[in-house]
Amino acid sequence: MLESILNARSPGLQVLVDGVPLDAAEYCRKRILDLLPEILQEADGKDFEFFREVCFLIPQLADSSDEVIRFLNLSISRFEGELRRVSSEALEEAEEVMREGHML
Repeated sequence: MLESILNARSPGLQVLVDGVPLDAAEYCRKRILDLLPEILQEADGKDFEFFREVCFLIPQLADSSDEVIRFLNLSISRFEGELRRVSSEALEEAEEVMREGHML
């Protein structure tokens, strides 16, 4: 779902939510931020593929919020091997997104 949202970006696309026109990208970003704690908790190293996808997609979709940066730093300190490598690479990307702004 997260990857689909990222790939479906369309600048200026408007959607109606409860009869109110909203920017689709901003609406999706806000909804993801609302669910971020649950997404990060579910991704906590339990399934490598899901963890990897979350590590690379969340920084782009959630504007590399402080919560995302904390999650990645904690993952680096807790995990070893592939999980640690993925966390480290994702943190580099998240910090870049944080410097340059979100990608939506």
